[in-house]
Amino acid sequence: MSWQTMIGYNYIDGENKSENDQVFTSFKPVENLLQKNFVLTTNRNFYFRTGTNYKLSEKSNLLFNYNLNMANDRATSTSSTSEPE
Repeated sequence: MSWQTMIGYNYIDGENKSENDQVFTSFKPVENLLQKNFVLTTNRNFYFRTGTNYKLSEKSNLLFNYNLNMANDRATSTSSTSEPE
């Protein structure tokens, strides 16, 4: 018989900021539109994996595996649309 256990934790932080300035020339007078977006993400993951291997004979094994994953993911977004000054 043999066994194995793995435990781990993963943490990822991210930010994404974008700005889009559009000019609409089909209007008289010309219109501008300014869009801003900010996204903050946090991803957390904990895992636990265990397994046992029973050798029944020279040519056969019996395997038992168990996997547990727990995640805590979060994303917050702030957006605005305005007419530039």
